[in-house]
Amino acid sequence: MQTKGSISDVPEQEEVTLQHVVRGRCRRGVTTVVQTITRSIRAPRHALHFLQAALHFLQAALHFLQANCLMSIAFARVSRYDRSGSLDDLEGTIGPLTKALELLPPGYPRRWTCLNNLAAALRRRYDRHGSVEDLKEMLRMHREVLGLCPPGRR
Repeated sequence: MQTKGSISDVPEQEEVTLQHVVRGRCRRGVTTVVQTITRSIRAPRHALHFLQAALHFLQAALHFLQANCLMSIAFARVSRYDRSGSLDDLEGTIGPLTKALELLPPGYPRRWTCLNNLAAALRRRYDRHGSVEDLKEMLRMHREVLGLCPPGRR
């Protein structure tokens, strides 16, 4: 039985399956929180208030978890691209990072990481194809990252 392997050994279908497992666990966690709040609060109007607050918090947490999962997939794909040079892996990096960036609103603490990684992937694609649009988008992202740095750290 093989116990070691590399990310290039993981088929794309297994990456998608991992996403479904993470999402399923998140949904079960949300259900547990809602049931706990509902049981622990006696007055329905108070329960509604707390459930609405919990929903807002959980939506933000779910976006963060989805973005994290997408960034992990992108990291695996760019690692495989660096070894194989496969254009499919490079494109498989840009798509998840773009989706992750959509989930992380401006001002979100880890947004800079996603921006920086997406800019790096666009730079790799620019190096391959020479698309000026990729270069422009990369520069825009780096400017946004710079804007997120505290004064004196730029």
